[in-house]
Formats: sequence, C-alpha cells, structure tokens
Amino acid sequence: MLSWFFIRGTNIVPDLWLGRYTPDRIDQDIKLLQNAHVNGVRICVHVNRQELYDALDRAGIVAWQDFPLNWDYTHASEFMQEAARQLRDVLDPFLASVGAQEDPSCPVRPVAPDTEHPYSGWYWGDYHDYFATSAGPIVSELGAQALPSVEEMKEMAGDAWPPDWDKLAYHDFQYEQTFHIAKVNMGSSWPEFVENSQRYQADVLKFAIEHFRRVKYQKIGSFFQFQFMDCWPAITWSVVSAGRKPKLGYYALQRAFQPVLIGADLDRTVWSKGKYIHHEGSTGLGASLDMWVVNDEHRTIAGATYEAHLRGGGKDAVVCGASKPGNIGPDSVMSLPALTCAPPPDLPAGPYNLVLTLSQGSQILSENSYPVTVIE
Repeated sequence: MLSWFFIRGTNIVPDLWLGRYTPDRIDQDIKLLQNAHVNGVRICVHVNRQELYDALDRAGIVAWQDFPLNWDYTHASEFMQEAARQLRDVLDPFLASVGAQEDPSCPVRPVAPDTEHPYSGWYWGDYHDYFATSAGPIVSELGAQALPSVEEMKEMAGDAWPPDWDKLAYHDFQYEQTFHIAKVNMGSSWPEFVENSQRYQADVLKFAIEHFRRVKYQKIGSFFQFQFMDCWPAITWSVVSAGRKPKLGYYALQRAFQPVLIGADLDRTVWSKGKYIHHEGSTGLGASLDMWVVNDEHRTIAGATYEAHLRGGGKDAVVCGASKPGNIGPDSVMSLPALTCAPPPDLPAGPYNLVLTLSQGSQILSENSYPVTVIE
C-alpha cells in the first residue's frame, strides 16, 4: 500500500438530477476520467449516488467529498450533526470537507478557502502568474471558461451572429472575464469563437498544471482543476460539455496529467534559420531547452532517453536529443541535461510543434509539445 501519492485531480458535478445519473452514464464519466489520467476528484457541493462512489473506488480514483452546501447555511448544531451523519452513512471517502463537524473515520478539512482558488488569467492577472503561485498545500480549484462545441452553442444561443449576449449569460457565460481579462478574440463566426475560447482554456490548463506538477511536495500536495464536466447545457470551466463532448482543454488536461510528464522551459519560441545573421559558419540560431521530468509512478525508470522534434506541415524532424540514457527516480521531479536545438536548413519557415518524447527502449513513456515558429 502506498504511504502517499500526488493527486492530479478535478472537480465534478455530473448532473443536476441524480435520477438521471444512471450507472451507464457513471461508467462513461469514469472512462473519461481514466483516459485523462485523473487520480482524484472533488465531489463539489453535493452528495452523489452510491454507484458513483463505488465506481470511483473500483477505478482507483480517490474521492474528496465536499460539504453538500455552498456559501450560505445555518451553523446550528442539529443541522451540522445531521449533515455529518449523512456523509458518514452514505460513503467512506478518503477526504471530507464537513464544516466544523469531524468524522473520525476519515481526514477532514474544515473549509476549501478562496486562497486555494488561484484563477489567474480568468478573474485577475495573466495565466503566467501561476508560475509565482503556491496556494498550497491543496489547490482546490483552477481553470478558465471555454465554449462547448459549435453545435451545442447554437442549441443554446441560436445561429445569430454576433451572439445574443443575454442568452449566453443565462447559460453562465462570463463576458467581462472572457474579453477583458482573458482577452479571447471573438473572431467573426461561431467556429472561430469556439476555437479561440477553447484554445485559451487549453493554454491556461497546460501552463498551470505543468507548474503545479513541478512543485509537488514542495509547495502543494494535490490540485483539482475546476471543473471536469457540465451538469447542464452551459458555458463554464468544464473540459467536457453536458453532452460529454471533450473540449480542447480535455486533451490539454490529458497530456498534462500523464503520470510521467516530460517538459521544457524554452528560451525562445521563434527559431531563426540564420538567413539574415551574417557571421562565418552560421547555420542558424540555436534554442536552449531546460529539460525536466515529473514521475508520479512509484518506480525507477531506468535507461530513459529523450529527444525533440519539430512537427508540422507534413514534416517531422528530430532536432536534438540526450546523448546517453539516464535514470529517473520514483515519485520525483528532476531536471534533465539541457538541450540545444536548431531548425534544419531545409525545413520550411512556418508554425511547428516542438514535440518532446521520453522513452525507455522502444517504448514512449511521455510526449509533450510547445508551439514554435521557424523563420528564415
């Protein structure tokens, strides 16, 4: 049995009506959670069906049972005792948040305060501020809103363009945050608006999650993205719509939640081939990659190698890699020897993904990517 592990979590409110949340729908959600490498959920401000807790237990996903009321409720002793009894009788979670009433059968946190909700880039600031955010030992909420699919948006708001903002507001859309803090470009059509909104959410989640993964056990012991799915047709922080259609944020979450995650700090995102750099022997300007890896598995990864590719426009060029295999410790965060890369002379200018791969022999253990632009 593990004595500790790092929780890569999310918040869930699966449906407005428990009677509609059937075992088949629970199984669908469990698969979406597992495919995204989620190993913990915060069951937010409600108690769900016993079938959900049983399914989470079978899947090895830890449950943090939030107090089933939010913001305003009486603190009368009889009320608090009854709430605690319901939690105790309905489930045996790993972690509970039950106001001031403690149940000795499980760990209890009295509250999940706003200081644990660092919504940088959504309610304030810029999402790069996550780099300076600790907010530990538990981060119970983080994220940004994103529109669901074009089809779902038109079902909510109709075909009209520009959108009917009153209809969007009814479905939880936050105008001020979207345009004046996140500065999402609306574009000139529903497809453009959906793409730009989902891309922004994906960028926020990638940056924030990579930061929190890298400071595990130093600043935080767990984090919970807000939120995984919608419980009704809405525009929220979810990465999966009410119709269970994944947004771009779901795939960003899936990649950033890999139990073994390779990544890099780039000193530049525009790579020059050196055409206009006039000095002897110039073959372009090298880009420096400060490499790192997070291993949440409780095993040593022996003989690991890593390399970087530029992919795009039908091209896939290996631009640099580690010279010899190394070992990655169990349940660890490690800096790896830096790489210096340059675009091949025959690679056309344009946008590319810098794709990093971590391998053990012929098996790829982790893949991550960062957008870069190659210029002449």
